[in-house]
Amino acid sequence: MPLVDEISIKEVAEVAGVHRSTASKVLNNDSAFRINQATRRRILTAAQQLGFRREQQFTAPSGVRNIGVLNIFKYNKQLNPFFSDVFDGIDAEARQQGINLYLINNLERLNLMQLLHGPGFMGMISLGVMPEWLPIFELANKPIVGIEAPHHFHAPWLYVVRTDSVQGMYQAARHVIEAGHRNIYYLSFREGFGRESQVSLERFSGVAMALREAGLPMGENRILTDFVHADAEEPAATARGHRAMMELLSRDVQFPLACICFSDLDAEGAARAAKEKGLRIPQDVSLVGYDDIPAAAAMSPPLTTISVPRVELGRQAIRTILQVPQGNANHETILNNELVVRQSVLKL
Repeated sequence: MPLVDEISIKEVAEVAGVHRSTASKVLNNDSAFRINQATRRRILTAAQQLGFRREQQFTAPSGVRNIGVLNIFKYNKQLNPFFSDVFDGIDAEARQQGINLYLINNLERLNLMQLLHGPGFMGMISLGVMPEWLPIFELANKPIVGIEAPHHFHAPWLYVVRTDSVQGMYQAARHVIEAGHRNIYYLSFREGFGRESQVSLERFSGVAMALREAGLPMGENRILTDFVHADAEEPAATARGHRAMMELLSRDVQFPLACICFSDLDAEGAARAAKEKGLRIPQDVSLVGYDDIPAAAAMSPPLTTISVPRVELGRQAIRTILQVPQGNANHETILNNELVVRQSVLKL
């Protein structure tokens, strides 16, 4: 959508001390544009001081309470029910509290500052958080609630609702160790630029903690594959789990072994790879997942996993935004996980 007054971008750029194209990209929420946060904040502050406005693209009804929802509803429930279950919780709590939800699939199509200043607009809920968003929420004095956002993010208007993934993976590893296993592997993945995701690092730290307590080395027992894009037939997590297990089995490993997987879908892919190699679960390969999606109990054998309160994550996100105006919202709310023991871990 074009800007109403092109000269206003030039004025913003002059006040902020940046090139006009830089100001334009920041004001248009260009997600592909990389810029340091101090410069982004300077541009947004200049825009606010000058009263910069884009063409109206979003008008929330007056007299009602409105919350935006970003990055959650777009996921396929059949391929990965985690995200849709979180959204079900958001929707159920919003209905109960009389809140209107606005589903947003692309911030680049709207003026986020203008949206946040809309009538009755209370804030936004997102699965994860991009650091470049945070200055906008700070300038607008409106909260963003990040569901399962990494705990190292801190900002005045950022609120996080998450589970304790470190403790969850610690439980998973302790269960495997107490079953008598010593050949223990962690299967996960790398994101863009070959880096392990922050969430994966947190989960791995729980595994490492349990191994250290038991006097077991981690060494080369951490299997990271490159991120796999989903196709129409299979979730990305299942494909990367399959790849991780294949990489592990290409090594000189000793059986029986146990694998703690980043998610249930990773475990599903790992199980398929093991069976393709003629191995039995759990007699040869024990598996533990994470999330406790419905497919976990339907696997053969049923998967031991860490149960995550997905619906409650969504409900708590709504409650958190409602608590912000009263000043009693916690910047971090941590929900408990639970170990669900089924038949995928061999007791030695």
